[in-house]
Amino acid sequence: MTLTSTGSDGLGTPSIALPLVALSDQAEPSLETATRATTSRVMHVINGEHFSGAERVQDHLARELPPLGVAVEFACVKPDRFPAMRTSTVPLHDVGMRHKFDLKAVRNLVQIARER
Repeated sequence: MTLTSTGSDGLGTPSIALPLVALSDQAEPSLETATRATTSRVMHVINGEHFSGAERVQDHLARELPPLGVAVEFACVKPDRFPAMRTSTVPLHDVGMRHKFDLKAVRNLVQIARER
């Protein structure tokens, strides 16, 4: 259903006729449509030593985003508690960082990202 609005602004200036679309005519995107194709990919780079607030949220996102067309993966720089505690089944990569200035870990992360 299309409605049009015409008239003046009250000062004698005619307004432009614009089509108005009723909200009921717009199709809402369905979950079924969203699951047909992956539209983006996300790799969460996480510490991995802990499993607290941020890690729980990321794990929850890893479970909920794939049905919406987002491919999710994790890269743990220090896999400790996170791999054992997570409930999602998305790929998990061990970057293998030994200390905070470990450039090998950066190279590993770059390689993982390029392969994906």
